[in-house]
This record gives sequence, structure tokens and C-alpha cells, in this order.
Amino acid sequence: MSGGIKALLKGSAILAVSNISLKAISFFLLPLYTSQLTPEQLGVNDAIANFSSLLFSALVLALDGAYSAFFYDEKTEEYRSRIFSTVWITLAGGALLCWLAMLLSPLASGLLFDTDEYLWVVCIAFFGTSMQLIALPYALDLRIQNKMLLFSVVTVIGAALAVVLNILFVLVLNFGVYSFILSSAITALFQVLAYRITCKKQASFARFDPALLKRMLKYSLPLLPANLSFWVINALGLYVILHFYSEAEVGVYGIASRFATMLTTVTGAVQTSYTAYAFQTIQEEGAELKIRRVVSAFFMFVTLICFSVCIIGRELVAVMTTPAYHQAFEFLPGVMFGLLSYSMFTFFNYGAAFKKKSYFATFATISGALLCAALSFLLIPRLGGLGASITVLASYSLVATIQYIFSERINPMGYPFKRIALVFLLLLALSYLGLILILPLRLLVWVIGIVALLVVFKTSLADFRDLVRSLFRREAR
Repeated sequence: MSGGIKALLKGSAILAVSNISLKAISFFLLPLYTSQLTPEQLGVNDAIANFSSLLFSALVLALDGAYSAFFYDEKTEEYRSRIFSTVWITLAGGALLCWLAMLLSPLASGLLFDTDEYLWVVCIAFFGTSMQLIALPYALDLRIQNKMLLFSVVTVIGAALAVVLNILFVLVLNFGVYSFILSSAITALFQVLAYRITCKKQASFARFDPALLKRMLKYSLPLLPANLSFWVINALGLYVILHFYSEAEVGVYGIASRFATMLTTVTGAVQTSYTAYAFQTIQEEGAELKIRRVVSAFFMFVTLICFSVCIIGRELVAVMTTPAYHQAFEFLPGVMFGLLSYSMFTFFNYGAAFKKKSYFATFATISGALLCAALSFLLIPRLGGLGASITVLASYSLVATIQYIFSERINPMGYPFKRIALVFLLLLALSYLGLILILPLRLLVWVIGIVALLVVFKTSLADFRDLVRSLFRREAR
């Protein structure tokens, strides 16, 4: 267990430490950002950013998932070079479509806001999306080969650049709604240039393999509806808020989303490293036990963070924002535990991915998207941002549950689902209870919840402790 786990922890630590430090700086600049940007301006930014993410998800064609699934089929450099070149050239075609879409920026602005006032912001967002598409194959290749140091260097410098640009555009130049979109586009351009200079592997039209692309698309295209369904779950509520309320309500809801985004620096780091670990470990003896231990430890750790943020959310939001945004604390339980459900879905999905059965994820995510659509129009007109957060929570919980059921049927991993569900529901209920309690009572609720978590997952706590000790002993030798 120690070799693969050590690589997983090392990769996760590199990414987490490097990303958390800079994203924490950006996060803790939120009081300055909210003092300069109105909720309306922040809402416009979030609406455009989510529209860009839809375009990105569609043009990626889910090839990011296929890259890891096919990478280890052959161990020759020639084969892996063909995978890289094939994916890069395909996504470069998507980037070209983004450049053509820039001509339609007035139309996109009108569809989103009933005005072409924001056409240049939309145009910049399309350019940024094209750069993300071109950079993606480099990032995938580094991650799947566990070259986390180089990957983290580019990521960290890019994150640092984004922080500097955000400060410049928001606080110094007062660019308003342009600020975050422009800094994101410049950062994406930097990543393309950095990867091109530092990565030894480069795309070649001579290595483009139509037959390989066909096989990868056969695997990935069933995942595309899943990716688009994720966008529906993440963003549909935002546009329903925009329709029934205003850009300002979208901006307030976006504050809660930014707390969840901060947590993704940890969850994303683990999940990024986990891909290489999982596909290598599944070929070993006792793989199911090793994977269960990692997943249980991950759930325990992330649940602890989510629950703690929700309990002191009122104070956190008050410290981090101006009074215009303070209502955002009510949205934290739904958003944070929704992220936890999504994270568990990604782990449950590996059981099916090992068998290259991607259509199970498609069914699960489409089911979640349909539930999201129904709840969005049922709850949001009545509850606003609170309804949107509940919708995200319910949708991702359904997705994770369905994926667990399907994956276990075709490739049983033995995840402790009942214990996970029990603790999840208990701590979620305590989090919503905390919304109406004063701080001393919330702290008591927090103690009760943490004790319950540690008691139910005491085995995982012991496994994690023994693992850390074994790694330290190995280093000492």
C-alpha cells in the first residue's frame, strides 16, 4: 500500500500546498473585492463565467476522462505521444470555434442580459475559453504521469498571476465587470505559453490517429451529456435567479459558491493525484481495500471541513464581505455539502471507469440534471439563493447515490456507503439547524457532529494515522 499511497499523498500535497497558499490569498482579498464590486457587477461576472464553462464543457467532448482511461492501455512512448497529439489537435479545433464565437458576442450578451452592454466581456471570455482548451492536454499529460511538480509550478505561477491581475483590475484600475474575466483570460494564455515552453511532449499532426480518436470518442461521448448535466446542476439555478430576481441576488449567491471553490483546492488536489493512483492500484492485489481506505479517509476529512465552515458561516461571511453580501451564509450548507456529494460521485465513478463503462455516469448525471431543473423552478422563485443551494445539494446527492449503485453492480469496491450516508445526513441536518442558533449553541452542535463523525469513521482515522506513521518510518530509513 505504501508505494502507491505515498505517490498519491505526495502529488496531493504538492498541489494542495501550492494552490491553497495562492488561492487563499485571493480568497482573503474578498473583502477588498466586495468593497469595490457591487453585487450586480459580481453577478454579471458569474453569469458570464458560467456561460463560458458551458462552452468549455461542450468543446472538450469529455476527452479529459478518456485520456486517463486510455493512457495506460499501452506503455510505449510512441502510443502515448499519439494520445497527446490526437487530443491536442481535436481540442485546438474547439479553440478555433471559440474564436469564431467571438463574432457572436453581441448575441450572447443579449441572451444573457437583454442588452449588448457586456459584449466585450463576453468576447474576452470566449478567448479565455479557447486558451483553456489548448492548455488542457498538457495538464492532462502531466497529471496522468504524476509529474505534479511541473504541473504545480505552472499552476502556482498562473494562480499568482491571476491574484496580481485581480488586484490590479479591481482595486487599481477599477475595471468593474471586466476584472475577473480579463484576468482569467490572461492567465489561461500564460498557461498555454508556459506549457509550450516547459513540456517536452508537443503535438504533431503526423501522430494524429483518427482510429484512436474514434475509440476515445466512443468512450467519451457518452460522458458529454454527463458533463453538460454537471453544468446544469452547477449553473442553472444561477440563471433562474437572474430571471426571477436580479444580478445582485446572483452576486450574493456567488459568495457562497466561492467558499466551496476554496475547498476545491483540497478536493481537486486529491482527485487529480487519485487518477494515476487508482488506475495503477487497481491492477494490484488487494486493490479494493486500498481504494476503500483512501475514499473513507477523504470523506472524513472533507466532511470535517464542510461541517465546520457551515457552523461558523455567519461569522465567516460577515468578516469576508460587506453587508450587502451577508445573506450568503444561509446558502453555505447546500453549497458545501453539495460539493461533498460531487466529490463522492467522482470516487464512486472509478469502479465503472475501470471497466470503461462510461454510460452509467451519464445516466446518473442526467437524472441529477432533471431533478435540478424541476427543483430550480419549484424552489428558486420562492426562496431565491437558498432554493438554488438546496437544489444543488439534492441534485448532487442523487447523482452520487445512483453512481454508487451502478458502479457497485459492475465492479464492487465495497465502499461503506451506509456509514457515509448516515454521517452525511446527520451533519447536514446539524448545519441547517446552525443557521438559526446563536454562536455558543452552534459550537455545541459542532462538537456533537465531530464526535459522531470520528466515532463512525474511527477505523478510517486509525488507518490514516498508521499510514502517516509508516511513511515517516520509510523516510527515516
